[in-house]
Amino acid sequence: MKGLGFEVDLQLNLKAREFKRVLRDFGRRMDDDDSASVFYYAGHGMQIDRRNYLLPVDLNLRDEGEVKGEAIDLEDALLSRIDRV
Repeated sequence: MKGLGFEVDLQLNLKAREFKRVLRDFGRRMDDDDSASVFYYAGHGMQIDRRNYLLPVDLNLRDEGEVKGEAIDLEDALLSRIDRV
């Protein structure tokens, strides 16, 4: 996509704190721009109680509660912003 002139923000192997920051920044750019945005995630995720979670590289999966508390809730981090845009 970069070769076609699109702005690309490549992020690899993010820990939870950095992952959340990157998603906040992406959401802000969606708020500011009058253009289309594409979010592509090629990592691990899971669904618990009909909520989707993206898994940062530093997450220690011991139980369901830990995933809910420490993984990236896709609705909270990104999808709720898309509804407003």
